[in-house]
Amino acid sequence: MAPTKRTSRGVISMQQAAAALNPDILSSMENAATIIAETRRKADPEVNKSSMDAVMVTEAIRVVTEVLGRSREEAAETIKSFDDDKYGPSWQCVVGTAYDVALSHENSLFIPLIINKTGATIWRSGMII
Repeated sequence: MAPTKRTSRGVISMQQAAAALNPDILSSMENAATIIAETRRKADPEVNKSSMDAVMVTEAIRVVTEVLGRSREEAAETIKSFDDDKYGPSWQCVVGTAYDVALSHENSLFIPLIINKTGATIWRSGMII
């Protein structure tokens, strides 16, 4: 729900109040809304040939999206730690904008995805006993 403000004319949104004070603010807010919508559109993940179930794919997309602003190393470590904690040990992760990968993984535990031109490949390499 948008923030509101009570006035003598009733309840108005903070956008309406700001626009009444300075019409340029409303234009800036509209521009910001356009930028946010464009960013969300670009954030649509590309998932190719994942062997994970739908729940794990959704979790992978959520975690990768949350760490995109971090360094590649920190993002990969965060993703790996999340998967190790949630699904058990032996998860691996590569994050970057230009890389190739050839690997062995457990059945149903592999996902390559791209979000905002950044790739992340997540896989479980086998239980270490």
